[in-house]
Amino acid sequence: MADYTVDSELFDTLWDTLKVVLESTVTALVLYGLYVNLFLLSLYILSHRNTAGTKILIAASCLMAIAGTTQIALTVAYTAVEIDFLRQVVHSDITVDDPTKAFSLTKYKLWTSLTTAQGTAFIVNYFVTCCIFLYRCYVVWGCRLEPIVLPALLSLSTAVIGGITCVASWDSITWERTACILAVATNLCLTAFTAGRIFWVQRLASALPSLDKSTSRRYNLAITVILESGAITLAVTIGMVIGEFLNVQLLAITRGFAQQLMNIIPTFTLVYVGLKNMADDSEAALESNTSVRCTQAAGGVSLRRRSRASFLKSVSNEQDPNATEGRV
Repeated sequence: MADYTVDSELFDTLWDTLKVVLESTVTALVLYGLYVNLFLLSLYILSHRNTAGTKILIAASCLMAIAGTTQIALTVAYTAVEIDFLRQVVHSDITVDDPTKAFSLTKYKLWTSLTTAQGTAFIVNYFVTCCIFLYRCYVVWGCRLEPIVLPALLSLSTAVIGGITCVASWDSITWERTACILAVATNLCLTAFTAGRIFWVQRLASALPSLDKSTSRRYNLAITVILESGAITLAVTIGMVIGEFLNVQLLAITRGFAQQLMNIIPTFTLVYVGLKNMADDSEAALESNTSVRCTQAAGGVSLRRRSRASFLKSVSNEQDPNATEGRV
């Protein structure tokens, strides 16, 4: 066996890169495990709903699940290639001044293909998630197209520019930054349009004396969920923007978060709101049944009282013949 010393500069560079990749992969795997449970629960809830748009939500949820699973498979494969590359460098006499030999060790075409496939799956997943949020905004605005034109253009622009960065053969760092900034604008626009519309409708409805507490609670719940999910998405997207400009490690970690958070957030919204509505419906049904039983019980008591009074009156008439004669 030949003796040689691994180039320390090359090893440190590859080791730092591998650590970032592993951190991103572990983050994505943990969140993917959470997402799978939420996805199965959302399918159960949606399958028990008979409202309009349920089939669209089920189809969109399945598309997100396919895209999320594809992403996690590509991420694991990419991590395996990075580990194998480091192993080959350790077992070969390569210096930092000889990158051609280093690239010849790894299956460079495979590495490039995995990188492109990862980016493409990420963009497809992002666009499917945006379509769900656009559909929610469309429904909230009474199925009007005008309010969703701007967020639709922003999300489409983000997807197109992101797709260009995936297949670009040139240095596309500027395009990547542009895509991240557009993603921030899309999130802000969708959150403001959807939550603002619900808040305005709630304000108008609160002036009605017939508005019950359960309806008011549902308005507040919808606004809270939209704002919280929008804030989480915004934080992750801003983290990606900062990573694009300043810190590669932060970019990799936030991408690991973003991979599955873009699926977790809409799915969690479906599960949370669905369970809340099921609980409210069960409570309303219980109150209705209780009211019916109380009404039936009160009617039965009243009927028994009338029957008892009629019986006593007839008995008293039989015992008092003068009363009968007087009536005649």
